[in-house]
Amino acid sequence: MLITSVSPSLAHSSKKSSSTHPRLSKKLPRLPHVTFGNAQWQPQWKDWIAKCGDFFVGKYYQLKEAHHPTEKHPETGNKYQQMAAGFPPPRPFQPFLDAQAKYAIDPKNYAYNKYQGEPYYRQALAEHLHDRFNITINADTQIIPTKASNEALFDLLKDMDVPTINGQPAQTWLPSPGYDTYNIASKAGGWGINTYSLSNENPYPYKGNPFLFDFNKAWGDMDKNAQARIKLLVLNYPNNPTGATAPKEYLNDVLRFANEHGLLVIRDFAYADTYQVDADGTPLTARPASMFELDAAKDPKAKLVEMHTFSKSMLIPSERAGYAVFSKALTEKHPDEPFAFSQGLLEIKKRRDATGPSYVFQKSLVDALKDKEGYRAFLQKENRLATEKYHAVRGILEKSGWDILGDANSVCPYYVWAKVPVKNMSSEDFAIKAFKEASVGVIPGAHLTPDGSTAGEGYIRIALSSNPLNKNPNNGEYTGPLIEAANRLAKLKGS
Repeated sequence: MLITSVSPSLAHSSKKSSSTHPRLSKKLPRLPHVTFGNAQWQPQWKDWIAKCGDFFVGKYYQLKEAHHPTEKHPETGNKYQQMAAGFPPPRPFQPFLDAQAKYAIDPKNYAYNKYQGEPYYRQALAEHLHDRFNITINADTQIIPTKASNEALFDLLKDMDVPTINGQPAQTWLPSPGYDTYNIASKAGGWGINTYSLSNENPYPYKGNPFLFDFNKAWGDMDKNAQARIKLLVLNYPNNPTGATAPKEYLNDVLRFANEHGLLVIRDFAYADTYQVDADGTPLTARPASMFELDAAKDPKAKLVEMHTFSKSMLIPSERAGYAVFSKALTEKHPDEPFAFSQGLLEIKKRRDATGPSYVFQKSLVDALKDKEGYRAFLQKENRLATEKYHAVRGILEKSGWDILGDANSVCPYYVWAKVPVKNMSSEDFAIKAFKEASVGVIPGAHLTPDGSTAGEGYIRIALSSNPLNKNPNNGEYTGPLIEAANRLAKLKGS
């Protein structure tokens, strides 16, 4: 396999520069020459998968029927309801579709394109950030278009050079429970894993809130060797799977803490535009804030990457419409490095992707974002529906005695995070029970728990996004597949 040296490490060893500027791995593989029947190709994939561990492996995921939501359950006869994956509903922002129809017929839009996207595309993203968050971002240096936030986050964690601290690999500090990609990518990249709890058992709740972790207090209880190993903090608010939201005060405290200790912060901001909305379109909760709005982000030492996507907001997940925003410190080239850390993501893309985002997509998104009032109205409508779904399902489950976590009036209304409603049953066993007896797919909390933690065990995640919700105009009662699935789940309480 060919090896190319591209960049350098999150924290240099004592033999190198004392710089704490993050760097990408020296060993970024190019694809080897592969022919059909080449026996060397299969072991490479097996070795890589072995690093990731048994993610998404278990009795529940071996139930292949769970991946066919249009089929009826062979035993109950009920139509299977998919409430495991957070699929956005299939109704994209119409101006985006209209623009795609316009640009798709132009042959010039099918040429190879730039990895970093066209200047007009990055400028449109910068203007969107200013309009949404009132922040000023340099379109040329601080924005890198990505294949959604998931893939880019995976690339960053997997391809950063992992320094050795006192004979052990440096650690990522991951939320538990948390999105499985954080754990998988950290393991694949060779990181050690530390976790912070976001559950009722959180030993360091921030101002009494168990879904916010007090990093300062936890840090103070660590010995110096444990502190030295932690180099990277992953943050995800609004949170998947708990739905927890974070006020600006908390986010500012976290970033200030990271700045003080030289930590790189990667903020997964996939649910930036998902929040509760009243019937008249008024937000019931504060719209999620970008960390670039914070005073701590103005610190020249701040090492922050914020991952954005239009998958959940514009409802276009198949377009993999994401982009990363880098703090200024990460856009500066250090003397001992070939390029700035932010540009390293482009080096990864050059080796992984054939091109950057298509011209059809870039032009379509730019046109769609020009309709600012239409986009705001679209988000209000979708968020109102999400809010109704959340409270309808939560109400049904709580009426049956389920314990739903989080403040009903402040959580992000994309998921319901609930305690397993059967005493002494594991989350995975309950997920199997929900499939077999209620024909409903849910995610066991144990499958959203990083290595070395059990914070997700005893809970399940219920996704609301892809199932329709109907409302009877005569009596205001909710009906439809989502309500049917919630009622079937409710009956499993204590059974």
